[in-house]
Amino acid sequence: MVSIPLEVLGVFSRWLHIVSVVALIGGAIYVWGVAAPALKGLQDDDRTGAWAAQAARFRPLVYAAIAGLLVSGTYNLLTQPGHTRMYHIWFGVKMLLAAHVFVSAALAVSAPAERPESESRGVRRLAGAAIVGLLAILVAAYLRRIY
Repeated sequence: MVSIPLEVLGVFSRWLHIVSVVALIGGAIYVWGVAAPALKGLQDDDRTGAWAAQAARFRPLVYAAIAGLLVSGTYNLLTQPGHTRMYHIWFGVKMLLAAHVFVSAALAVSAPAERPESESRGVRRLAGAAIVGLLAILVAAYLRRIY
């Protein structure tokens, strides 16, 4: 029998995982699909400044989401033993995709924004993080089916 505090911890961990994914991937999709196109009409100096401000505001959220995913993902994996070989293969694929998302998002928001090319590089990195993140979510949905 599972005690109530452990069940609450399990639900909280799952919630933290979902919220972190939503913040990280949703933020990357927003920047790529909404914020970056809206900045296109600005002058280079204004656009660079706006990109720097957005990156500075998004940076703590990116780092918090990565930390939340690492902590909750580790907890979720360790508290649910007995997975099949196929599960572990696909879990490894998901981890590689997640690593790409983490690195891309962290680099996008931490690149020096003084140069105009840092904005386009950051947007491309967040676009890659968004696309690969959506693939990781697809793999995660499959993993829930083959548990």
